Amino acid sequence: MRQYPIEIDDRTYTGTTASAKEQFEALHIAGRTGLAGLLVEEGVKPHSIVVMLISIPYQDLERLRSLLVKDKVIRDSDEVPVAENLFRDEIHNYYLIIAHAIRENLGGFSKLRRQTGAPTAEPTPSTPTSAGTSGAPV
Repeated sequence: MRQYPIEIDDRTYTGTTASAKEQFEALHIAGRTGLAGLLVEEGVKPHSIVVMLISIPYQDLERLRSLLVKDKVIRDSDEVPVAENLFRDEIHNYYLIIAHAIRENLGGFSKLRRQTGAPTAEPTPSTPTSAGTSGAPV
């Protein structure tokens, strides 16, 4: 597990990444709910991030919060664990905390994207497969 900084609205928080088991479940939720785009898109505006999160089923958001934020993110100024009650009248900032936790814990997923111009990793007719065939139908 590693620590990562979060800065939102001139306040600093520190998060600790989740266990591999928690990340495994969180990545599945991100894929099923369409949040995987949050992991690969650079420059997504905060408003769009909050809209993405409020658009998924509440029980999925709660599970992501439980897996990636609860007891894992603290406010640096007083070392208080982060929870929604810290963001009264600015609850959108709590959603941004969740988004940061998702990116920090599942960001490795974005490395799977093939860079423009890079060769494909999928078998082609001339590329041998694990069965030793040319990839053509048997």
